[in-house]
Amino acid sequence: MKKKQIMLQGLWNEVSMGPDIRIGFLTITDFIKTNIINVPVEKYQVLKNIIFTPDMFLFPFLSSVEIKTLNQFKALKKQIEWMSGRFAVKKLVSQYCMPCDYTGITIDYEIDGAPYLKEYPDLPISISHSGGYAACALSRDRSINIGIDIEKIAPDSIKHIFKVAFTDREQSILKRCSDAAVFESWTAKEAYLKYIKKGFNEGLKQVEVINGGIYHHHQPVEDAALFSCRINNEYVLSLVRRT
Repeated sequence: MKKKQIMLQGLWNEVSMGPDIRIGFLTITDFIKTNIINVPVEKYQVLKNIIFTPDMFLFPFLSSVEIKTLNQFKALKKQIEWMSGRFAVKKLVSQYCMPCDYTGITIDYEIDGAPYLKEYPDLPISISHSGGYAACALSRDRSINIGIDIEKIAPDSIKHIFKVAFTDREQSILKRCSDAAVFESWTAKEAYLKYIKKGFNEGLKQVEVINGGIYHHHQPVEDAALFSCRINNEYVLSLVRRT
């Protein structure tokens, strides 16, 4: 497993994971301030949904169909996270694949729940968000599948995470590790399940992360590489990609 330490500043940051994979990080509060009118930044996590209209966006990036979907969510937090992830993906697509109008890029879902670009279905993408950040990954190589997961390091959650996410073998190793290392293993599991497009359909304990290697159903995974980033010493992001 390869690791990086990243310090993020401002609205938008990018990291390269090889020549064909880019990860974009979006600061959610800055995203609200610079793109959306009449949304209370300090309270967005606890308020009910808002009915959005096109004139509420300083920079148009959602299609009319996407705005209709956005308005079906019941909580403003979910709406903001959903929007920020899409904005991040569209920004990467426009910068690294083909300059285009953001409203002309549609992110849809496969039957298994994995996101894909409707206009460019062969370009692998992955989206995640946690706390104050949304993150996305884009592969310009159509043969390289990817999956990412970002989580805020929350020591108070570790007892629960141990119970629901880790096997006995993993727990025996991780109980001697730092909080950040625990979250690295957790995000690696989540990223791998997204990589194989089973993020919502398979239990976390079916995947093990041992000494930087990934095991699925007790078998070593030979065709995937794992990368991990610690972000501002507060978050961990893991990416799994095809080798």
